[in-house]
Amino acid sequence: MKAEKEKQYSVAVVATMSAGKSTLMNALMVEDLLPTSNLACTSTVFAIQDDDAAPKFMGRYISGGKVSEWEDVDRAKLSDWNMKKADRIELKGNLPVIVTGNNRIQMTFLDTPGPNNSTNLRHGEITSDLIARHDFSCVVCVLNATTLSTDNEKELLVSLLEQKKMRQNFSIYFALNKIDKLDIEQNEYPAETIVNLRKFLIQLGFENPVIIPTSASLSMVIRNIFRTAVPLTDKDLSRLLPVVKKYRSDLPAFRCTLSRNKQQAIAGQMSLLWTQRKFYRSCLHDEKSFRRQWLAIRGMPEPEKRQILIGDSFFTTEFLGKVDLLCGTAFLEKTVELDMLQKLDLLPSTYALQKLIRAKHKARKIRKTNVKK
Repeated sequence: MKAEKEKQYSVAVVATMSAGKSTLMNALMVEDLLPTSNLACTSTVFAIQDDDAAPKFMGRYISGGKVSEWEDVDRAKLSDWNMKKADRIELKGNLPVIVTGNNRIQMTFLDTPGPNNSTNLRHGEITSDLIARHDFSCVVCVLNATTLSTDNEKELLVSLLEQKKMRQNFSIYFALNKIDKLDIEQNEYPAETIVNLRKFLIQLGFENPVIIPTSASLSMVIRNIFRTAVPLTDKDLSRLLPVVKKYRSDLPAFRCTLSRNKQQAIAGQMSLLWTQRKFYRSCLHDEKSFRRQWLAIRGMPEPEKRQILIGDSFFTTEFLGKVDLLCGTAFLEKTVELDMLQKLDLLPSTYALQKLIRAKHKARKIRKTNVKK
């Protein structure tokens, strides 16, 4: 019997320099692999293939027509390949929040160089070439919430719009990144920023632009803490309990492996975001361009319940998951996943979705009842 052919779906991730594009990709991979900084980092196309069955990320590079062997990769190795200006760097591994399942889908994210690097005009050529070749099913355009409507961004958006007018078979989603860098105390509100961006995009010619606010940097850190936290021994606990906060005796205790200074900064970021959550939650939940029902059953995977020591306080995995949802990355992931399922005619019926939602709500009520007993 002939094997079923894999369905292809690719996402071009484009942005001007320092919008946080590679950081966003790291958050999607739940691995701090791609080089990131405030300067231009990506100098070639990174092709990241989602493989739900992969235990870890593997990589290879293509240079001068030669293809290297697949091998284990880390940030240093990818930075080295990137600095050597390989024609293309390919990664494959599991993007855990995006589920391709058993549908034989090859889903690939194409991370492109920022086109506004004045020291290397080739970066713009690579991005323009990818857009012109139509080598994608969907575009995620990452915009910096703190520096909107610049000439460089306008040039990128105009080129995208031109391609969109030429062919209607790809979707565009706008990730408004670094939304948490707005100073709410100085009246820089996320909702107003989104309204202004939407007006700007409509003036350029985009119809009904889908804008999803994200805080990729914080999301990446939270997800890495999930992945790398290590158990606390009884000896460590007895030493720490007099000086730490929010310890719960009913949950297994873990600790963050980052440096203490980084932990303190992260704890402060999370606490501030949670304190101001109404400003971010309304932006996510008011967005009408994705199904809340789908997110309700396919949001962040529910991890084993535990508590993780970050800085001087314990944070439950439930709380960390809620903060990650506020960061918007999961909403972007599920929006892209929905687009993939729609284009490949694999989207469950509305009835099936409602049935799954009811089943999940029923299971949650049963768990709460059992806990009370």
